[in-house]
Amino acid sequence: MNKLVEDLFKFLRNIIEFIKIVDIFFVMMLIFYWIQDLTSSAWGWFKIFKPILDFVLHIASLISSGSANIFGVIFEYKYPIAIIIFLIVYKIMDLIINLSFFSEDLYRDGCRKYNQFELERYNKSFQKQQTQEQSKIKNYMIYVEALPKSQKKMQELKIDLEAIRKELLKHLIDKIGTCPEKYCDGFLFKFLSINDIDTVIEILQKLPKVSSPVDYVMCVEIMDSDFQSSMKKLTQLISLKILNRVITMADTVYRYDFNSSKNYKDSSLGIYKKDDLTFEVYEFIENSAK
Repeated sequence: MNKLVEDLFKFLRNIIEFIKIVDIFFVMMLIFYWIQDLTSSAWGWFKIFKPILDFVLHIASLISSGSANIFGVIFEYKYPIAIIIFLIVYKIMDLIINLSFFSEDLYRDGCRKYNQFELERYNKSFQKQQTQEQSKIKNYMIYVEALPKSQKKMQELKIDLEAIRKELLKHLIDKIGTCPEKYCDGFLFKFLSINDIDTVIEILQKLPKVSSPVDYVMCVEIMDSDFQSSMKKLTQLISLKILNRVITMADTVYRYDFNSSKNYKDSSLGIYKKDDLTFEVYEFIENSAK
């Protein structure tokens, strides 16, 4: 609520409370004035209040100028009428105070609803802006590497790791439909549309399920405007050597959430620190609710 408006409401109520006190004071003065009239006295200090009291009594006499003789004393009706006028003014002041509280509550509710509306409008605008910004990020890359489950066993069985890697490369090219580049000890695939990433993740998820003497390192990272930063993140993921899981970082997970269709959800694998970079690693797992 606007502090100035709140202070104005408080100031108004303070003025009205003061008027109520003055009103009660003049009721008392009017009673003394009445006693002075009944006793035919002349109190000099009443000269201060006489103009105001005479004005109210004049208004009262317009309502009724009659009088009654009670036990030889003349009671003019204008005095009790004037008291009633002051009491009516007192009640009107009470009513104005109640109205000020009601108006303040209405203003506060209006401000709250307006702020809520503005917040919702801002959130929608921000969400739209974020969607537009994230939608601009189309490119992503996937790294796949085959590692022996047991170096000793591979030597005993005379298994050719290079041959297995060549078969893996052929399989991935056939399934994914694009040629990779050599990176580190694996293959780096680059894609132009992250909206189709589910198909690629599905292909990767099937690799560890095939009976094979090798494990797989599978990493996903978006390629934003800072390509060097993206490559650094991917290299950090690769260095973790997390096996048989399709892993990624928070920026890719965040971008993936803006896809129209999501067959996978993310699960945190923990927070890691490599060199000067601290990051949380996520795994893509199948969404059972799809």
